[in-house]
Amino acid sequence: MAAFFSGGIQIATQLDANGQTFREAFPAEWAYIALQTIRSPNGTEIYSIVNTSDADVREVLDVMIPFKGCRSDVTWPPQLDPVTDIQAMTSSATQRLVFGNEPPSHIPTVWADGAAYATEAKTWYDALSSANQAIAWEQTGKPEVIRYSLTGATGIAKHQDCLDELSTKVKAGDLPARIATTHKLNDGYITDRTTFYQEMVSDYKTYFGNDVKLLFHEYKLKSSLVDNLEQLQLVMEFWLVMARLKFQEGDTIEGGCFQQLAGVGTTNIFGMDNTLALGGIWRLNMMYYLFNIARPMYEQPYIYTEQTGRPTNVQAEMFGTDKKRWTFFNNFGNRQELSTDGQKLTYIDSGLTVKTKQWDGFMPANSVGVVEGNIVPRQRSRFFYFLRNLMSSWLTF
Repeated sequence: MAAFFSGGIQIATQLDANGQTFREAFPAEWAYIALQTIRSPNGTEIYSIVNTSDADVREVLDVMIPFKGCRSDVTWPPQLDPVTDIQAMTSSATQRLVFGNEPPSHIPTVWADGAAYATEAKTWYDALSSANQAIAWEQTGKPEVIRYSLTGATGIAKHQDCLDELSTKVKAGDLPARIATTHKLNDGYITDRTTFYQEMVSDYKTYFGNDVKLLFHEYKLKSSLVDNLEQLQLVMEFWLVMARLKFQEGDTIEGGCFQQLAGVGTTNIFGMDNTLALGGIWRLNMMYYLFNIARPMYEQPYIYTEQTGRPTNVQAEMFGTDKKRWTFFNNFGNRQELSTDGQKLTYIDSGLTVKTKQWDGFMPANSVGVVEGNIVPRQRSRFFYFLRNLMSSWLTF
């Protein structure tokens, strides 16, 4: 699950009222937080980047990524030349180059429709070197918008057009079957999120073939200005469903990037109080603490699902080794039993503080957290859980 511990950032040089960047305000926390990848440029700002000397781009590529020793994801600014500008936008840390940003919503008017967008994507891809083609991805329309009618008829038709045109290029071998999507976590989806994401994967395979790779290049709460428990729960729910589906789907699901690492708004990992706008002070938001609670998910392998037989408003998955394990959970419901051994419970509830207590076998109501425990002699090996997981997946899926 390390591939989901990534963050996008729009304004890396942003200063607070003290004249500090978020890294200067919280140097120890910035050094500690687990990040596999930083995405920059990462969104609508790609349209305002006029050259490779852009201060925020350079801050990420030249300072932040080398400091963290992490990977780089670049959403390509369409104004730049993929031949002459590519060297300044990439390095040995570059993991992915992505064309497009939330089409069809953000297609510039020069790309009149899905066909024009797909043609431009192919032109961009053809201009890349073979090495950069190997890390090239493209964004497209969203099948979940069509399946669940998440917008009006005109918007649905545009998503369909974009999907159809990109699908044609991919199936013809003109573009790679590597699809990046920006994904909101709270847009009227069905309660059974496991089924929802299974359907999404199935739809992408229908459009782009069974070998498609899917990257959640931006996952976030749609209304993301106020620190709240729902945001934490939706992110944990997403992580846990993805852990289970990565086990099921193998290489299909590539990873994901949280939106965003730092910026105005208190649901970012590092953020400023949005009511003060740019006059605020950098603060550690609850998302920072959730990332830290979930750090073993970044560091340890997935072992086993605790989801079988549970209601759809609860997710629970186990990570760890033969010596220690962590069972992460998200509970949108009432206090209920979780039959996993452990010694310590760490959780966040509506009070929006991190709490710890001795594990008593029950998940607190409306909470998100982890049960931590050392393996005792009667507990089974990881191989046992691997076999049990296989059996459970046959029954569940």
